[in-house]
Amino acid sequence: LSSTSSSTVLNALLTDHDFKKTYTAKAKKDVIIRRKKAHCPAISVNFPCCLLENDELLEISFIMRKRNSHGPNTEECDLHLKNPEELIAFLVNTTGRKGILNAVMENKSLKKEVDCVCVVAVKGETVKKALRRDGHFAKKIFKLDVALEDDERNITKMENSVNELKDYKLYSIFRSSPEVMPDSLEMQNVQEDLDDQPQSNFKADTADSCQHSKIPNDQSSGKASLASDKKEMTATTKSDR
Repeated sequence: LSSTSSSTVLNALLTDHDFKKTYTAKAKKDVIIRRKKAHCPAISVNFPCCLLENDELLEISFIMRKRNSHGPNTEECDLHLKNPEELIAFLVNTTGRKGILNAVMENKSLKKEVDCVCVVAVKGETVKKALRRDGHFAKKIFKLDVALEDDERNITKMENSVNELKDYKLYSIFRSSPEVMPDSLEMQNVQEDLDDQPQSNFKADTADSCQHSKIPNDQSSGKASLASDKKEMTATTKSDR
């Protein structure tokens, strides 16, 4: 993986034959790509390579996908074509606060594997737009009156600009009122989801079917390795900066 590449993390990883083989074989599972930074957040498959750091280590695993889910949001977006100066990255806890404790993530078992996710946004857009694009968040929460709150109790509404957020600061989603948003027609089962208990049958399934892989030199200046004995996959990034 090259941090100077104008590509997404997933597309860069798919240039590696062994990873592509594993990813295809586990097509019915959700991939977790974790940064080995503070809080070890999970990142979207659309995370821009330009935001990776030199020699950064990524951990990759797979978890069972929620029934009736179509998987992560792999829809093409242009974040990877933006200059890093146009982007902001912030962290969101996978477990919500009051009123929405277990209903934040689309795949509820994700919160058993990671404490937070790293969301990338274009400066000037709304918080809601950034969270929707990320793909980790349950669609039903956008029908509720929710907001972000940091550890200092500063609150940022969904319709507010991401410019109010701080780079790589950790936030939590909470339900600011019991009201359902006026445009909602799909909320019959929301309260069941909000009160739902963590599922116990989901376990991380690391990409252990490949011994190791190397990304071709003409594709990248780095390398990715799949370690079956450690039950994890790592990727190293190199930067020319």
